[in-house]
Amino acid sequence: MVLAVKVSSDKVAYLAHTIDITQTGARLGALRTPLQPEMIIGLQRGSNKARFRIAWTRQVAPNELQAGVESLELQNNFWGVDFSAQGQT
Repeated sequence: MVLAVKVSSDKVAYLAHTIDITQTGARLGALRTPLQPEMIIGLQRGSNKARFRIAWTRQVAPNELQAGVESLELQNNFWGVDFSAQGQT
């Protein structure tokens, strides 16, 4: 599911997007700054803000990274998605 998010790290903030999401993490795309596993970043989705740990990174283009992130703060519905309804018809 593609959702816009604001990424904050080391006093730099920019927009990126999710590629896949779970209740506790996500795969992010359109990352433009160097990120390393174990780094802590902030994500903002609407008015929701939370801290995430970088689990892995992958270079997908000369100026673009993807990263897997895991939530450090369990929040109710950070993404604004009803996970219980997914997969039901």
